[in-house]
Amino acid sequence: MPNWFHGTNQHFDSWEIDESIQGMNTQAFSAREAIFLTNCPHLASHYSYSAANSLYEGDHRKHVDVMEALGRKYDRELNRRQFDAADQTCVLMEEYESKLQSDRSGQCVYGANIITDNVKTIDFGGKEWGGEEMVALLEHVQSLGLDVLIVNNTVDRPTYQVNLDPISIAVVFNARALEFSIGIEKRGIVPKLPKVKEFNYAPIEP
Repeated sequence: MPNWFHGTNQHFDSWEIDESIQGMNTQAFSAREAIFLTNCPHLASHYSYSAANSLYEGDHRKHVDVMEALGRKYDRELNRRQFDAADQTCVLMEEYESKLQSDRSGQCVYGANIITDNVKTIDFGGKEWGGEEMVALLEHVQSLGLDVLIVNNTVDRPTYQVNLDPISIAVVFNARALEFSIGIEKRGIVPKLPKVKEFNYAPIEP
């Protein structure tokens, strides 16, 4: 059984910190330089469904690159007054963009274990995780050159964690501090939650 869980709709077979994709699900700038995990699989499952509502399945960066290339192609065709070709490219762009909102798929939860001793552990006193205190803490831990920050006795955003029981969060600044325990490539645990825009708390079915 893994100690930590990470919910997403991106498919990968190695832990990496990529600032071009990191944090795009939550739109949190503080999440761009770390991998966030929780000891609560139910919470991780909700993040996987959140990702499916905001990220292309599998490889979001690749899809964005295609969209940007189509945009440049469209501009070139307009500049050359190739209006029929530009119209066709515009249709492709719209189809590609609509794919994000129509699919809402790929939800999975990866399991991980922390394999380093270069860790700082703190007790958050039952407070909600987030805000200026969190940002300052992350910056301080990074300045110490630590690989992992473990925050015990905290609660995550109430929209995902209705019962507000204290949980633990692991913030990993060095991807080599993680190893997979379950969920390689597309074989992550698929959370059994409804595909809806607004999420209510629900357990993962066995």
